[in-house]
Amino acid sequence: RIIAGNLSPFMPDTSKKILSFLGIDTQLSVQEIKSWELLDDGAKILEAEALFPRLDSEKLAATDKAAPAKKKEKKPVNKISTVKSENNLVSFDDFLKTELKVGQIIEAAVVEGTEKLLKLQVDLGEEKNRQVIAGIAKHYKSDELVGRKVVVVSNLKPAKLRGEVSEGMILAASDNNGNLELVSPGDIMTPGSKIS
Repeated sequence: RIIAGNLSPFMPDTSKKILSFLGIDTQLSVQEIKSWELLDDGAKILEAEALFPRLDSEKLAATDKAAPAKKKEKKPVNKISTVKSENNLVSFDDFLKTELKVGQIIEAAVVEGTEKLLKLQVDLGEEKNRQVIAGIAKHYKSDELVGRKVVVVSNLKPAKLRGEVSEGMILAASDNNGNLELVSPGDIMTPGSKIS
């Protein structure tokens, strides 16, 4: 009864069928349908039929064969959108949402129990340093990173890696030979400088 009331604005025919099985007036409002006093104790449910009968696949196949074949209309292909999806391109507006800043690594240490992760404390020109977890331990030793300036994606949502919170991402370039090198903004830029 309540389901029938909730369905009535969206599936009025189905709602009326349910109400008719319950012996309820199909012209009632939704509020009246939901009223507790609507059905008497011991009211009998009328013989019901399936609300959504199962489709017979054989009958469907026969109907499809009997129906005249429709010519498929050729829709104009939007070449630009196709290329964008294939090359994983983003719009300029989406790109502008990414904040890239110059950061300077203040501390670096291997995350306990891992071989690839380094825990970095990075100065982004803010009140306190950011902690960034980076998978670069096989390419850089902790002590050679201290003092180095890097490019950081500063507006990523914090994520937990091996129990440690990472508050950004450091950009690096890699090739097919497994080489990796951190992207450097140069020595002139101060921590917190925006990259545009």
